[in-house]
Amino acid sequence: IYTGIRAVLAACGGIQVSGVEHVPRSGGVLVICNHLSVCDPPVVAVCTPRPVWFVAREYLFRLPVLSPLITAMLAFPIDSQRGQRRALQRAAEVLRAGNLLVMYPEGRCSLDGELGAFQRGAALLAWEVGAPVVPFAAAGTSELVSVGRRLPQRLSRPLVARFGPPVDLSGIAGMVRQQWLGEANTRMHRAMAESVARARAERKALTSNGC
Repeated sequence: IYTGIRAVLAACGGIQVSGVEHVPRSGGVLVICNHLSVCDPPVVAVCTPRPVWFVAREYLFRLPVLSPLITAMLAFPIDSQRGQRRALQRAAEVLRAGNLLVMYPEGRCSLDGELGAFQRGAALLAWEVGAPVVPFAAAGTSELVSVGRRLPQRLSRPLVARFGPPVDLSGIAGMVRQQWLGEANTRMHRAMAESVARARAERKALTSNGC
């Protein structure tokens, strides 16, 4: 399946990946991503140097093209408030078992392309499990599969994907739970915003139609 995804990306304009050295090669790792398109999960899956698990919105499992892809990539759904609790428990189990888990803290695709507010699911997992949190920013996926479309289209320039250093969560161990979650969420959002800005700048600098 990953070979097929890479072939589609190459045919549509290519992808430039950097920062892979920031992803720990073993142990539980939480990768948080910006969210611009329904094609984001396959993109991060082929960029990550380890097998990935996903927490995905329930509606994605009803999309004919995407559903078999994310199911094959070990995605499990998150939807209602009750479902969120079950999904977060499953996510904690995945991390404790030493796997790499991908999560989209915004909860849904950004409609304007800007980084939205983070929900607290990722911070809760960091609190519960203590796994390192690595930001992943993609630039251009909203052009690859734009809102309302299900099939990829040719890009004017390659996608750019960037892993940032693990989020610094030091110095907050003494905080009570709600304060810790708030501060961790703020730091995660700041790290993601920095990675997004760098990915956008790198893509803007690429030659049009260059691969």
